[in-house]
Amino acid sequence: MTVIFKLQCEKTNGMATWYGKELSEEGKVADSEQRVGEYVAQLTYTIRDQQMPTKAKVSIRVFGSLETDDDIMGLEGEHDDGSGQETGSVTSGQGAFAAYVGKQFQRVGDTLTIG
Repeated sequence: MTVIFKLQCEKTNGMATWYGKELSEEGKVADSEQRVGEYVAQLTYTIRDQQMPTKAKVSIRVFGSLETDDDIMGLEGEHDDGSGQETGSVTSGQGAFAAYVGKQFQRVGDTLTIG
């Protein structure tokens, strides 16, 4: 079963660190144009050999409800600057998101596809 979420970014942040740079964003998540919850995404670039990397580690957390901790999903993967694509797998999930654990994900732009 494949599910498609739309991510609506509302806030972004970026900062340089001793090991590279971090970028983060947060906003709303919608499924078939209905609001599901909130999300937070973080990209971590690690500098090696004095060269800026073209790939970053990506972590995404989806919160189905801010009132309870029942529906939470964690995704881990890689961001490719060349294509703008993020790929990986769902590493944790509870409540309504538990069935997605172990599934592959792909994010391009504001579209997150799982399954």
